[in-house]
Amino acid sequence: MTSDQRTIAELDPSVNPRWVEGFIRLQYGNLNNLDLQVYKDEIKLFKECIAEDPNHDWEGNAKSFGL
Repeated sequence: MTSDQRTIAELDPSVNPRWVEGFIRLQYGNLNNLDLQVYKDEIKLFKECIAEDPNHDWEGNAKSFGL
């Protein structure tokens, strides 16, 4: 588990941290130096996206980033 995934899991244990990290990387590419508020906002947005399209291939997205 990456440090980013640990941060994500601590902020919201209900989400798959690999999927959220992949989701965040779509927007930011590099997660270095992101504020905790950015993580919180992105987790919230991820949960909205997954609710809107629960069949999206989040696993494939995570794997595309080597996660």
